[in-house]
Amino acid sequence: MSRHHFRAGIDASDKMVAFDYHFITFSSNGETVSGAGFSPRHSAYCWAYQSFFDEVALAAGRDQLEFRMDLLSRSFGEPPLDLERTRNTLKLAAGFAI
Repeated sequence: MSRHHFRAGIDASDKMVAFDYHFITFSSNGETVSGAGFSPRHSAYCWAYQSFFDEVALAAGRDQLEFRMDLLSRSFGEPPLDLERTRNTLKLAAGFAI
């Protein structure tokens, strides 16, 4: 069980310009407790993030894929994400030729 709290800011051109995320879950001795193991736990985090990005795209009146492609036009933080590989994966999943 966990709690995810997301907030985002959208500018006048419907681009996401601010993002805040707070996550709360159980721990024991400073270590995250999860009975699901590593792979399913990461999938749950991904689901929370991507669901929120869908909501931000809809609030901005933008297509969800186009919104993500815009987010993937530049890197945010470390470690750097392989932007081209991620964009190409999304295109393949959406049925577009690369």
